[in-house]
Amino acid sequence: SLQFVGPQDLVRMVHTSASSRAASGHGRSAGEDGGRVVAVVGPDGAGKSKVCAALLELGLPAESRPKAASPDFAQKDRLLEWEPAEVRRNFSCYSHIYSQDRPGDGMRARLHLIDTPGHVDRAPLVERALCAAHGAVLVVSARRGVDAACGRSFAAVEREGKPAVVFLNGVDEADDMEHFDAALDALEKRLGVRPVVLFAPAHFSGKAEGSHLLNVLDGSICSALGCSLVSQVSDGKAAGELATWARKLREQQIESLAAVDDEMMEAFIEFDGEVPRIMIEAALHRAVAAGKVAPLVAGSAKSGLGVDALQEVLHSF
Repeated sequence: SLQFVGPQDLVRMVHTSASSRAASGHGRSAGEDGGRVVAVVGPDGAGKSKVCAALLELGLPAESRPKAASPDFAQKDRLLEWEPAEVRRNFSCYSHIYSQDRPGDGMRARLHLIDTPGHVDRAPLVERALCAAHGAVLVVSARRGVDAACGRSFAAVEREGKPAVVFLNGVDEADDMEHFDAALDALEKRLGVRPVVLFAPAHFSGKAEGSHLLNVLDGSICSALGCSLVSQVSDGKAAGELATWARKLREQQIESLAAVDDEMMEAFIEFDGEVPRIMIEAALHRAVAAGKVAPLVAGSAKSGLGVDALQEVLHSF
């Protein structure tokens, strides 16, 4: 379901959301249908509208949605057709609201997405969207890198006190593990916090670059529209150099959480660094809700890689 939302429409939505939160006495509230309202933010060209289009595909029955990585998957021109100026420029000039037709596979509620413009002159629209949302997705381009615009977007999220998930988009165009590590370093420098990596690009022989992801929590490998934090179905386990890298990322996960969560620090000491997965997930929930860390999912909105994992994380945290 698509709805064009101009500035005045979004103002009304913000006022309604603010009134609802004030009446309930809570800082965050669920959508009227139990769904989650998510502001999709980031610089121009990072792929925000493409991410929205890919998440909307997950709201369609599996048998009727376009095949992952096909030319018809996540066609953002279906979203931009409302505004001729956006079609000409090929990027968002205003905020738009899109709702999944139904909850994604395995999800209990729909996602309602606010696709925000990325230009600095449109910053007030981003702030209004964040005011109305339960949380945010910061979309960062793996190809274009992390720039000052990414920092401004994340700063806006922090000012509103909303939990955020980082989606590193376009890893199918990235080079190798070193390129991903450099992106993490750049994100830490710009955001002031190192993202907690949940899904990273899996580079190994025999597979096309950017076709698989590594689930850092359990070391499993997954492909487009086949990634899940909890699913036991995978394309195998990491081995060799990839397994070594997976252990490194998991250690970084635990250390980042231990630095901001007292219970995690106690578990880190008690288990000598080998913290059970259930305790890592619990610490993630606490730290993300408190805005102390930002989980990161790598992927590609164009191919669908990691989009299902992103959807799951948005519902989980």
